[in-house]
Amino acid sequence: MTARTPGKIHLTDVDLGPCHGQAFDVGAERWAILLPGAGYTVTSPLLWFAREAALAGGWNVLAVSDTFNGTDDPLRWVEERAEAAIQHVDGPTPPLLIAKSLTSLAAPLAAGWACRRCG
Repeated sequence: MTARTPGKIHLTDVDLGPCHGQAFDVGAERWAILLPGAGYTVTSPLLWFAREAALAGGWNVLAVSDTFNGTDDPLRWVEERAEAAIQHVDGPTPPLLIAKSLTSLAAPLAAGWACRRCG
């Protein structure tokens, strides 16, 4: 893995359908997706530092912005956001999924998507 050299990050607001996000595009082929927890945003320390590490490692980052309202079906809420984010960054390399608490339920979805793409 090669670290990115300091350069331009293209920041774009993204409509993912069920939610919004921000794309931090450094021109790489690889994407990391940040999925927030139920009440934890992508600007909070854990996901903020994960974003910085991914960018420093030469990855583009899609930060999903949404909070769980507590009344929707939690699994459906997670799957809708994860699927929308994965489809948005669709490319030759499976994305790296970085999830916090509730959104870690997206791990099987991401693994299945990666297996279909690679095999």
